[in-house]
Amino acid sequence: MISKEKKIAKVLEAIDQRGLTAYELSKNTGLNESGLNRFIKKEITNPHKATITVLYDYLYGKSIVNQEVQEIPKIDAPKEVKSDLENRVSSLEDKMEMMRERMKMMYDQLHFFQNSYLAEKSANKDDMDKLG
Repeated sequence: MISKEKKIAKVLEAIDQRGLTAYELSKNTGLNESGLNRFIKKEITNPHKATITVLYDYLYGKSIVNQEVQEIPKIDAPKEVKSDLENRVSSLEDKMEMMRERMKMMYDQLHFFQNSYLAEKSANKDDMDKLG
């Protein structure tokens, strides 16, 4: 793994060799143009590691920033497969709804027991105050 310092040196070298501007880098990486300008002029000597990683990846071909997302092609599956998948999805949705109902029931029970406990605790305190 390349160190941050080496990445900074390689990034600055590549920017200089390619004659890139802060505007171009900002447009293609999404990084702040003003900060990039200060970095290129070496006014920023210790940039964030994330900034250097984005620049390094962009300059050395690993960038996915601002690339168009390709639509996932639809696959024509046989009707049996589609039907099976639809049945599985429907079954999972039913199970999720059942789990939501159980969670609500448990939530309601929790509140009932909390309220019962607090009421009993309050009654005991009142009894203790009467004795004391």
